[in-house]
Amino acid sequence: MRLTNLKHGLGFGPVQADGFGRLAAIGAVAMMMALPTAIANAQDVSTPPAVTDGSVTVPPAEATAGIPGVGSTAEGPINPNAPALQYLRNRGNVLRFMGRLHGLDAYFAEAANGSIQTFYVAPDGTAAIAGLMFNTQGQNITMGQVMSLMQNDPQALAAATRLQNEAQQQDATRAPLSPQQQQAKAEAVLDAVDQTNWFRLGQPEASVVYMIHDPNCPWCERAMGHLAPVIAQGQIQMRIIPVGMLADTSLAKSAAIISSPNPGQAMQRYEGRAASPPPPSTVTQDSILLVRQNEQFTRDYDLEGTPHFIFRGFDGIPRIIRGMPRNMPGDLVRLVRGNS
Repeated sequence: MRLTNLKHGLGFGPVQADGFGRLAAIGAVAMMMALPTAIANAQDVSTPPAVTDGSVTVPPAEATAGIPGVGSTAEGPINPNAPALQYLRNRGNVLRFMGRLHGLDAYFAEAANGSIQTFYVAPDGTAAIAGLMFNTQGQNITMGQVMSLMQNDPQALAAATRLQNEAQQQDATRAPLSPQQQQAKAEAVLDAVDQTNWFRLGQPEASVVYMIHDPNCPWCERAMGHLAPVIAQGQIQMRIIPVGMLADTSLAKSAAIISSPNPGQAMQRYEGRAASPPPPSTVTQDSILLVRQNEQFTRDYDLEGTPHFIFRGFDGIPRIIRGMPRNMPGDLVRLVRGNS
């Protein structure tokens, strides 16, 4: 088990509310936009058509009734003139009330420059918190609140559309990496990945595949189910790099896994959103630091998201695969070992 390297620092400086809140709102809007397809796939009966405005699609109320945060209590804010709200308005933000859950009034803020943010106001009204709210099941409540607002407020929907259009334009103008640049990046990642905090599943002499793994990632769980037989047969060894980014229990689970005397068994115990979080006694500051260092590695090399597979192929070419290959485990094994 490689758990001694402390090469990557945390890299966390002061977080500005404007920047983080804007990212939170963008994340909520992005997740909301992905829901129409997910809802359609999950339901056997047809639903009314979604509300559309430009590039942003909002599912109809009938299709979102069970989503956490949708239909938040909206009898009015506790204190519409709270000092924290006045502060935000004085900075040029247009505020829209999104309802109240868990004792906190939620607001959708549109700044003068067109950026959007989500805020929660403290009960005493003297502070505002920029970001997302999650419940104890790790579900994103803010997403549902933003969705409800956009179903009922055309101006909020228009603001989200503008923001989405800007993001798409930025993506369109970003030059793609050439094949040579892609290979150079993969070489750099492969050189650095061994210095992360990983543990091995499989035989030491087997072909090596690194995997960035979040215990609450359903695709990670599914991939490991497919890979278990070829690991047991000695065809490949998996070097698991635990991170904790997908849900509020991810960090504690990964920290407990990485500090366990048997991390493979611990991973089986805590893998999956339905798995209970670990006892606090199994999570230490040292193990949290190890996970945070792994997360910094993913940011350093633009590998955020799970799973990622990193390895040198049978042909000597370094490879990075984002997401689970379509035919598992066959595709991965062939890339690692060839047809042998």
